[in-house]
Amino acid sequence: MKRILIFALLLITLLSAYELNTDAWGHYTVFDPDQRVALLSYPTSWLKPGATLFEHNYEDSSSTYGKWDQILAIDENNGYYFGFSGDIVVKYTPYSFPHRWSASMEFVNYKGTNSTQRTDVVLHYKHQKGSMEYYHTSNDQRLKLNSLTTDHMIRSHGLNVDYNLLESVRILGSIDYNLIEQVDNDTSRTYDVHHEFISVQYNPWKSVTAYAKYHYWYYINEDRQGPAMLFFPGIRYKGKILMSHFSLRLSPTTVHPIFELALTPGPFYIHAYTNARSSRIALQQSAHQYMGLKTGLKFDSKHHYLSAGFEGNYDFVRVSAGSLLNNDFYSLKASGEYRFKMRSADLYTKASYHHTNTIMEGYYHPERAILTAGSKFKLHLAEGNLLLDGDINAQYIIHDDPDDVSFNPSTLSYTLDQAGGLVGDWKINLDIKAHVKTFTIAANVSTPVKFGENINYYLYEGIYTSSDFYYGNAFYAGLSLEWFWWK
Repeated sequence: MKRILIFALLLITLLSAYELNTDAWGHYTVFDPDQRVALLSYPTSWLKPGATLFEHNYEDSSSTYGKWDQILAIDENNGYYFGFSGDIVVKYTPYSFPHRWSASMEFVNYKGTNSTQRTDVVLHYKHQKGSMEYYHTSNDQRLKLNSLTTDHMIRSHGLNVDYNLLESVRILGSIDYNLIEQVDNDTSRTYDVHHEFISVQYNPWKSVTAYAKYHYWYYINEDRQGPAMLFFPGIRYKGKILMSHFSLRLSPTTVHPIFELALTPGPFYIHAYTNARSSRIALQQSAHQYMGLKTGLKFDSKHHYLSAGFEGNYDFVRVSAGSLLNNDFYSLKASGEYRFKMRSADLYTKASYHHTNTIMEGYYHPERAILTAGSKFKLHLAEGNLLLDGDINAQYIIHDDPDDVSFNPSTLSYTLDQAGGLVGDWKINLDIKAHVKTFTIAANVSTPVKFGENINYYLYEGIYTSSDFYYGNAFYAGLSLEWFWWK
């Protein structure tokens, strides 16, 4: 009966299920440079399925489950129209020892301001000596700006292989292909990207890994096309307190050293590194060498949790027309969190900060800092049969004035047009979940807060990252259902 129910649910989802890509709702800055695919300007969430589909729990075959998220949106173009968009995730793990395999599916049809339609599939097979994983995603992104509407029709495929050739020799490989057709009112662009990756790892001892990695890309970007190749030989040592890593980033024209040294004595850590980063979709530009430092601490006790982190990095050399130029480009990041833990609730406050001294295309985003304060709670009701947990918090978001910021839909990047004052916005978020055995129902509400504004601000305008966007981050509400039906 359970198997019949599973296949019925799978059939229903194939015929009529839709899933919401919540990136446009749950995050203030959608196009964060740190969330992009290497060498591309597109977010990882556009080119690969969500992390949930790549989680495979073979220790418990009853991990099979289904999830439905229903978002309530209001579309100004249709008057006060209540638009609904569902989010369905289905995961299936059969009894198949010693062969293990799982199938995960996701479907999207979000009809909000920046609409999304996507279909994701992940198939995973694991045996004693390795695993193989295939993924497919097909999403139709639409960005509504003040001057035009831009469509991004993305088709993505990938294959990952992990194989233990010997007890101390491991082979990793992947092939992915992305076909991105970008269309707006004036132009049509095509990004055709093929990427291959292979890595051989040798572990003579548990704490030592020697490896060789090879990447090959082939781009077709409008009227430009060509290959990009990188080779990384390296060695890594990882102990309880000390981690060290040395590698070389080799391309047909340049050599960049990569070095890491990290110490973790108790709750403190310090991590120094040098690395190189490539310009996105710039086939003729060399990589930028940079160096950085991370440091921080983590402390956890019965009633207190404290974490703090700081990172700074600096691009000290750039190659242009065969000469060395001072790039004068550095960025700073800082974050911290404190939690006071009680029996049934935690009070917490956390903050994050980001600053870049020289605004470079592809590395800038308007968000400067987020301050958050709230409470997480858990309640056992109905003689322990009902578990209620939730999170309510208020956020103060500090960012550049949207009137000073423009957005380029071709490169999906922000530009600071002129230096101006910073803007602060308030936002309140509420998430409540009720658990009954293997069934979970959750409500999620988020809204900007500004006194003296009318209903249009809350429903349509909200918090802007750039004045180019037609709508900002406005009010939304959602309902989520999750069921581990095999247990």
